[in-house]
Amino acid sequence: MSTPKGYELLLALHDRPGCFAAEDPRLVAGDHVKVGFKTDPPPKGKRGGWPEGEWMWLEVTAAVGAWPGVVYRGELRNRPLYIGGLAVGCPVEFRPGEIYDVVHDSPDRPEGERESPPGRGRPHQGDQLWVICTHVRDGTAAEVWCRPDRIAVCEECATRGPEKVPGDGGVTPGELFASCPACLADILRKRPALALGREYLERDGVLGHVGHN
Repeated sequence: MSTPKGYELLLALHDRPGCFAAEDPRLVAGDHVKVGFKTDPPPKGKRGGWPEGEWMWLEVTAAVGAWPGVVYRGELRNRPLYIGGLAVGCPVEFRPGEIYDVVHDSPDRPEGERESPPGRGRPHQGDQLWVICTHVRDGTAAEVWCRPDRIAVCEECATRGPEKVPGDGGVTPGELFASCPACLADILRKRPALALGREYLERDGVLGHVGHN
């Protein structure tokens, strides 16, 4: 199906529905889901490395109808890298078969039912998500380069030439992950070698999580 702005959603497993087509995800407003969007065609002359889909988090805002025929509404919580015109906060409509992952973290849920997003890359309610490369995520980056648009990458991913994403400063396709400020702080606590962008971490309160003065 397409979003109200005409962007095409993928089935959860790319070519077929995921488990939530057969199992009610029990979503309420404030929960988060991950869905896949079909990416724009690659720029002319692009040599490989351009993904067919970009999977991003939505915050659920409403549900119309009952499962399995329900149509959910949500707002995008990631900044797309491969889809022009789609931005954080854009409204998106989706169905159960298009849901890849679910986090039941709505603030309206009773405390005992509210999930704490496990692992890295899960959205925390009210946080502004960062995008990090594989090397930053795994703690193998010698230095971390932080940008004002909430991208934190290693020097290699920031400066690599042939695989640059146009307009994105050299971030390489296939190496990007969403990270909440607290998760990024946990990474930097173990390897706090910052090359650039300390002021952007301070702006988002990441360094407060790390414990820097």
